[in-house]
Amino acid sequence: AKVKLYLQQVAVEAEPAPFSASLFTGIRWESNANAAPASQSVTLNGIDFTLDQQSVAQPDWSAVNIGTLHYSFDLKNQGDRIEFDALTYNANYFDLTDINLNFFEATLGPSFNMKRLGWNKTRLFAYGIGDEVLLGNDQYFSAGGGGVRLLTFAAPRSILDLRIETRVREFTNTSDRPTNTLRNGAQTRFGGYYSYYLAPGVVLIVQGYNQRENAEADFYANWEVGASAGINWTFANPLAVAGRYPWTFQIGAGGLHRRYDDPDPTISQTESEVDRTFWARAALIVPVNDTLAMVPQVEIRDQSSNYDISNYDDFSALVGLQKRF
Repeated sequence: AKVKLYLQQVAVEAEPAPFSASLFTGIRWESNANAAPASQSVTLNGIDFTLDQQSVAQPDWSAVNIGTLHYSFDLKNQGDRIEFDALTYNANYFDLTDINLNFFEATLGPSFNMKRLGWNKTRLFAYGIGDEVLLGNDQYFSAGGGGVRLLTFAAPRSILDLRIETRVREFTNTSDRPTNTLRNGAQTRFGGYYSYYLAPGVVLIVQGYNQRENAEADFYANWEVGASAGINWTFANPLAVAGRYPWTFQIGAGGLHRRYDDPDPTISQTESEVDRTFWARAALIVPVNDTLAMVPQVEIRDQSSNYDISNYDDFSALVGLQKRF
């Protein structure tokens, strides 16, 4: 039953239905919702300062909603299609409303069946990208760009997904963030995702990326590299007859390294910021029926930096419902 489930999942990925959608809605608690330092004492340009209570770590609850939409139109040309995807992410905090986040992204473009070139079970995608982001209920930035993606199932028991994307981001100045436009610039990311079917019900997932972020102010421009690995284990539902609504346990960990081009003059005249972030996450997918599942999740995250103001750690717990259409 586990092998069949995995093969069905692969088949859906390889030949997706013309239309699909999903909706996740949940409630989350974070020990450090504003990703701020735990201590009020920081050093700026060699001088000790004391932050006010609003600038240090604060816990909070938030309502989280994530929606996805996929539609493909068959061009009746050797399996080529026009693909449309949309993603929306919304986090509304109970107290810290200035960090409410609303993210919208849409992509549109053709995908080509590479069997014509002898690449079986492989597709090449080219697409345009449009983003709109609100932070604290004010516009944070908008972006336009494009990407190229290669998705292949050619190797036995494997899925490989490679993509390179560029977004030109235009930030908006607000009363709370009057220098936002100094972040204007192109963001380019090359990344890959690889999954391997280790054993019945067990899938290994490895991901990595390298990203360049340009900005008008060099102290906002940076290079970032990240990697993660995890295991998905699908097992028999302990509360139902064998083979019906199996559960999936997911566990993973990863990290990133980010280095900025120039020192931020408000913090240091000589040292550029260098951040290292590590995280670990565990989740359980508990199906209620064929299209509805309950998902509890916990995550720990720790960032160390040579800038005191960028040091933080966070623990979050989330529970929600995921609906597939």
